[in-house]
Amino acid sequence: EDSYYKNVKYVHLAIGPDCENVIKVAEDCIEKGADVLEFRIDALKTPDIDEIKAENYKGIILIGDDCDSSVHSVSEEIFQLSIPVLAVGAACEMVASIFDGKVQAGVKEFGKQDLTVDMTSRLFKEVSIKSACWMNHTKYIKQVPRGFRISAKTDLCPIAAMECEVKKIYCLQFH
Repeated sequence: EDSYYKNVKYVHLAIGPDCENVIKVAEDCIEKGADVLEFRIDALKTPDIDEIKAENYKGIILIGDDCDSSVHSVSEEIFQLSIPVLAVGAACEMVASIFDGKVQAGVKEFGKQDLTVDMTSRLFKEVSIKSACWMNHTKYIKQVPRGFRISAKTDLCPIAAMECEVKKIYCLQFH
């Protein structure tokens, strides 16, 4: 429903040089009436926390391509605003790193994968326990940060999703 998008504030952190798919998502949100504020980590522009606070955002979506060292320039203040955060793809790895989880290179996982979800998760409560997802990564989260819990997995990715309800942070390794 288009009216839903009118209340959405969307922060797009494009990580890496190839972010066309992320930009398409933002453009779709704009077409439906969302206010989109775009930040590009590959341009080394750090989000303006004061602007995010002033605009009364309802949620923040972090989306990234392949994670690299520049990704850690995202301000940790974003996670202290009491605004729900959804981190997708490499942004999931970024969140794990920021909160002292363990991220490491692993088996490449690409394409449609079978996903098993924890239906007690706020994100997955109405999703079938056995679902499908699209994976495209060469790194994975080996250990969730303190206070986070695993909320989904695939055969090759033991932490396909993680969350910390207290901090309102939800992370998806998949797209």
